[in-house]
Amino acid sequence: MEKINHNQVLTGLSQLKTIISKADAIEEAKANESSADRDLISGIFVRLQSACPAWKQSLAGLGQDEAQQVFNQAKRDWLNAFMENQINDMRLINYAFSRLLATPNPFMPTVGEFIAWCREGAIPEGTKNTLQAYKEVCAYQCLPREKRIPSTLSQETWHTLSNLGDLAGWRHMEKMKHKKYWDEEFEVTIEKLRNGEPLDIAPEPRAAIERIKTPLDKENAISQLRAMRESIKL
Repeated sequence: MEKINHNQVLTGLSQLKTIISKADAIEEAKANESSADRDLISGIFVRLQSACPAWKQSLAGLGQDEAQQVFNQAKRDWLNAFMENQINDMRLINYAFSRLLATPNPFMPTVGEFIAWCREGAIPEGTKNTLQAYKEVCAYQCLPREKRIPSTLSQETWHTLSNLGDLAGWRHMEKMKHKKYWDEEFEVTIEKLRNGEPLDIAPEPRAAIERIKTPLDKENAISQLRAMRESIKL
């Protein structure tokens, strides 16, 4: 009788659990689908077919029924990806189509490419790129300390700088490393914008506290001087 390999059994059970888990996730996604979600994807595919004249070539060589099955599966994959990434804002979808129409590629993009364009659309217009923000922060740091006002920086620059402040010695690194760390942290900032997450807000400058000096008259001044002399004698 062949000896049972317990490791193989455990591995098989683990793989079975993974398959069941994926199947459950698919069923849950189907249950959560709404007619609005399906209508959204159907509308997107109509626009994709219009914008990508070569889309039929991906179905070349398939029978009508098989081609329809592939097409329906593609729509389901897009629907699942949109639900997973919570893409339902028409402003972002329209931005993605503007990116698509600007490309010379006649074929349909992958759902990953399209979602990446949607997420780019979440970045506010006028947001600086990493080089612009780096130049801004370098100019800021060249100012005397008393003239550095955080609220004069763009929000994306301030957010990145405030997070880099925890990196000991960042300001004293050699230029290449200095820029490398900046680029990495700035990409984290941009990723937050893509995800619709808020950035840190730069503090407003503290209002200057005016010291109110009450002028002393001659008699009070002499009186205070006498008191000081007496205390010194003691």
